Amino acid sequence: MTATVRSRPAGRFALTSCRLDDDGDIALTDALALLSEAEEARRARFAFERDRARFARARAFLRVQLGQLLGKNPVDVHLGVLSGGKPYVPGAPFDFNLSHSGDLAVRGVSGSGSIGVDLELVDRDFWRAEDLSGLARLCLTRAERAALKSTEPEGAKTRFLRYWTAKEARMKIFGEGMALAPKRIALHLRGGEAVGYDAPEGPHVALSYVALRDARAIVCVATASRRGMGCR
Repeated sequence: MTATVRSRPAGRFALTSCRLDDDGDIALTDALALLSEAEEARRARFAFERDRARFARARAFLRVQLGQLLGKNPVDVHLGVLSGGKPYVPGAPFDFNLSHSGDLAVRGVSGSGSIGVDLELVDRDFWRAEDLSGLARLCLTRAERAALKSTEPEGAKTRFLRYWTAKEARMKIFGEGMALAPKRIALHLRGGEAVGYDAPEGPHVALSYVALRDARAIVCVATASRRGMGCR
């Protein structure tokens, strides 16, 4: 089974996307056949069929991509999980990360260090407009909240999601997850745009936004080279 995907190289990493609500990239029957027992158990816990199908396609998409890189059948790819929830392949000569939002998934891979990826769709209606200030207080630093407040109302949600994806990518790069609270991550802003990280200090982590053909998608990628990771 071959997945039809779109790949976009950018710097030292490559990004690939997959649609999750139809069989255009991965047929659901093929996806289900690739799941491990643990993945099937996770899939079964979703309450709605749409979410079960999205999970199956996302995990199968990841397995297909990793199998291509490793020269293995996707079902033979062994996936481990770090304490913060980041998946990895023991002994692989690359790092990778998966993110999905709504009907879209993206996978980033780096052969030169660690990578964290986060995707959000701007059309997802998962909060009310009036909730934005509350979310900002929970997740953003004072400087980030000031930059968000200065944004025109119609662009505030997009800017918040750009900040959030940058923070989430940093939380995922080393598998720290929520152990690294969003407010402990300080974005380096230039003209209100996130261009890097001021905190936490070390190792050096670079920030990149990647534009997909799907205009709804905001994708941020955090990368760290092996040389900048000290003893890692």
